Amino acid sequence: AVSGGVDSMALATLLIRYGRRVIPNPQKQITLLHLNHHWRAEESHQDEEFVKAFAQQENVKFLKFDLKPLSERVQKSSSKNRESPEEHARRQRKEIYKKLTAKKYGYVFTAHHADDVVETLLWRFFTGALDQKKQKQGIRWLTEEKELRPLLWVTKETLKWFLNEEGQTWREDSTNQNAPLLRAQM
Repeated sequence: AVSGGVDSMALATLLIRYGRRVIPNPQKQITLLHLNHHWRAEESHQDEEFVKAFAQQENVKFLKFDLKPLSERVQKSSSKNRESPEEHARRQRKEIYKKLTAKKYGYVFTAHHADDVVETLLWRFFTGALDQKKQKQGIRWLTEEKELRPLLWVTKETLKWFLNEEGQTWREDSTNQNAPLLRAQM
């Protein structure tokens, strides 16, 4: 799963360029999956084009899904069980991962990293959502949807260093700097 950001670009670069050591013919076996949430209008489209161009450059397959944002009517609903836009997008991603791994693909690799683990644990602690019996490490390495997260012990700074060493660019998500989300303020 490749958004175009530093973490997913580092994982994609690592798998494509160095995966040949463990995967025969990685260009035939790796598909870059891009999920366009359409949250940032033109910026979202540019992310998609960036990932598509990278797939072409590296001679790997490209697969994209356009996710449907939560309607404003549903977001403003007073129901206690309503989903946030982030929860809705996460649920959609998980459904796609499950369908893809059930049909054709062995695993979906996602680029959650060590900084995400810390962020998740802090978020769960401060919101009262931390359940020590269920989430001892914060983010699971492998999920039921066959989502594999091999970078959980690698910092974002290391991923940036790796991409700079490889001469590979990435895109910055502007909402990470100014979003009113709790995660953007930690």
